[in-house]
Amino acid sequence: MHDFPERDGRRPLSPYDSHNRPAPGLSTDSESNVRAAAAQQPDTRVSVTELLTADEQPEVEMVGAAETEQPLPGPEEGEATAPGKTDTVAAPSAGTRPTADEQEELVRAFSAPARRWWPQLRRGAFLGDARRLPGLDAVRGLALAGMMAAHSAKQVEEVTSPTWLGFANGHSSILFATVAGVSLAIITGGGRAHTGPWVVRDRLRIFARAFALFVLGSLMAILGTPIGIILGSYGLWFVLALPFLRCRWQTVLLAASVFLGLGWMLQWAGLLLAGNLDLKFDGQLGNTLFALLFTSQYPAAIWLGFVLAGLALGRAGLGSARTLWRWGLAGAVVFVGCVTPFVWQAGSLEPVWGVSPALVDSVDQSAPTEPECLDGETLYPCTPEEQQQQMDTWTNEQWDTFMRAQRRPPEESVWQLLWGAARSQWTIAPHSGSPFEALGSAGFAVAAICAFTALGRWAKLLAAPLVAMGSMSLSSYCLHVVLMWHFADNFTGETNTPFLMMLGGIAVVTLVWAALFQRGPLEQAMAWFADGAARLPRQARTVPRAAGS
Repeated sequence: MHDFPERDGRRPLSPYDSHNRPAPGLSTDSESNVRAAAAQQPDTRVSVTELLTADEQPEVEMVGAAETEQPLPGPEEGEATAPGKTDTVAAPSAGTRPTADEQEELVRAFSAPARRWWPQLRRGAFLGDARRLPGLDAVRGLALAGMMAAHSAKQVEEVTSPTWLGFANGHSSILFATVAGVSLAIITGGGRAHTGPWVVRDRLRIFARAFALFVLGSLMAILGTPIGIILGSYGLWFVLALPFLRCRWQTVLLAASVFLGLGWMLQWAGLLLAGNLDLKFDGQLGNTLFALLFTSQYPAAIWLGFVLAGLALGRAGLGSARTLWRWGLAGAVVFVGCVTPFVWQAGSLEPVWGVSPALVDSVDQSAPTEPECLDGETLYPCTPEEQQQQMDTWTNEQWDTFMRAQRRPPEESVWQLLWGAARSQWTIAPHSGSPFEALGSAGFAVAAICAFTALGRWAKLLAAPLVAMGSMSLSSYCLHVVLMWHFADNFTGETNTPFLMMLGGIAVVTLVWAALFQRGPLEQAMAWFADGAARLPRQARTVPRAAGS
């Protein structure tokens, strides 16, 4: 199913077997030198802290890693490599001399060289990097294409029309978030989570990437496009997922189910709290974080569940065909189970593609309030179609105004509000955040990831443009936002020609770039920044020599 490289006559090395991979940064000679240097030292008690912070003692510098280590993967890149042994060497306790294996582990974890920030020429075959999972890149590219369609393609006049565009609205961004969770699993050990010093390094790199994504998302938001920028939310999801990185996949899957099924209650509580406190989103950091948690287009109270679902899938192991079949089938069953009640109610398959008339009626009857549109800073009743048309063109400031106007001090009791909110969850509309929409979309995303991953190397042949776009999804997404900003007037017509030209142009650019360079420009810069954040100063990357030796 997968095409993995041979290694000196032994069995092919799967990218998922991160715990069996030898350290990519130490050559055989360097490893021997390390062990020899450690064996010659007297049996003096030295703590790990002293090992990493010794500045004034005679030093024996660890060499080899800076010259030979291959680049490490990043969350947005989806590479499947992992740095060295991660589950056999634990950090020694204070007062115990580190063994040679422990010394190697510490050096590999904190001395890996930072990648260069400028693009590096490709040294291998076109789209043939054995460290990457082409199926995962393809499904990431598919999600990116769906997000572009939702942002810029011509919307159908009737929301009841069963079209691919209606299906892409909501599902594509959820697929993107779920793939992010799979990438987090891969870079932190794959099927077996990293242990020892690798845990610290992983978290430092993820924190750095989250910060960079937050800054980059803020820059994209300044352009003022009608696109709901997902990058800031992306960074927050990474940080919130950190406590789950060392959990078993069963625990992570349970947490994902809780967020997806009950996240609407968290969001409701946050909105109620904001209404009582009269919070205003005026650019302050605290209010911005509150918006990303509860009131943004991608509230972390619900969307963290998609990231955790992907993390659980990555921890279960993508290298096993049996695992892919089980998870893919389970995801499809969950999706069908969540959609079936609405298909039965509508009497057609229209709810799979969008909102059906029967579904709109049922939501209107059960919801505590009617759909409302924005006029300045006030709200007025309108139809769901008018509300959707307004929301498609709102800027971030208009979204904040809409959310603030909805958070009026309640006249009903808390229990009445809770009952009304619970009744309003009978919907599968995109971005509604209901348990049916969240769990169903997560099931679809898991099934799609498993299906594309099972393609293995065939994904390169069958979906090369998607693989290229997915391998540099951050650069492609930002290019899409910039094009939407620069050619804003071209996307206001009644034709899909601008969207098709943009999608085709980005596909061609990424194909050419992938043929010439190893990574996308923003992916390369992001990896350089993250590696630098987790790298010790050179004077600290040494092994202290005992006095008199």
